[in-house]
Amino acid sequence: MQRRLLYATAWRELRATFAAALILVLTVAGSVAASFWLARKALSQGEVDVEWAALARVPNAYASFVDALWFRVPGASFVLALGAILIAARIPLRRRAPDTPFYLLLPLSRIELVWERVQILVVLVSALAFAASALFVIVGHSAFGETYPAGRAVIAAILATVGSLAWAGATVALASFIHRVIAGAAMLAVVYLVPFNLFQIQIPPRAKIEAPAVWNVWAVTDPAQWSASVPWVPLLLTLVLAIGGPLVAVWRLQRIDH
Repeated sequence: MQRRLLYATAWRELRATFAAALILVLTVAGSVAASFWLARKALSQGEVDVEWAALARVPNAYASFVDALWFRVPGASFVLALGAILIAARIPLRRRAPDTPFYLLLPLSRIELVWERVQILVVLVSALAFAASALFVIVGHSAFGETYPAGRAVIAAILATVGSLAWAGATVALASFIHRVIAGAAMLAVVYLVPFNLFQIQIPPRAKIEAPAVWNVWAVTDPAQWSASVPWVPLLLTLVLAIGGPLVAVWRLQRIDH
């Protein structure tokens, strides 16, 4: 009963931010799906370059288009990480005065309270990734008569969730040291200042692109990076941030309590 109350309270705290993040993700993903029609029209009129013409002639051009524009790194899928940062920056790690009586009634430790919120964060970030993948499957079938393989969409959504949780975990860790709004703004600044491009929408997409940097954690979200072998360095960095971030937050908040 107490846990259900805790989940309900956390959902009320995060639902507005989740809705905003979902709108952002679906807007960008919808633009990617809709732009396939524009690219196909341009191709029929001979207005695209040789690279896109070669990409468009492969079987199931819609799936190839989405892979190249959304899932490839750098690509539009990084909007999922931005959504994860926004949600993570809204998680109230510290007990605010109006909530203190409620939390004192719960037989939960500080660690349990933080991990309950992390579980909700994982669910919401996963919902963003799966919503985007579902949109590609539905739009491809209903609007273009094209098929985006459901299995590929599920795998891509799982990889995108893992990559997004790395950025969310780093945000949670930072929010345990400074105000959560400042932590979210700082993480968005990091996204802007990193020495490689993480978010990119190029229409028509390039048929070939340079491989991402070896320490680019977002590389784990690109299914193409898994075709030859496991991208161990990005994967390990991603797991360190996704798991280590909440652990750092727990350690920091326990020190504050004592």
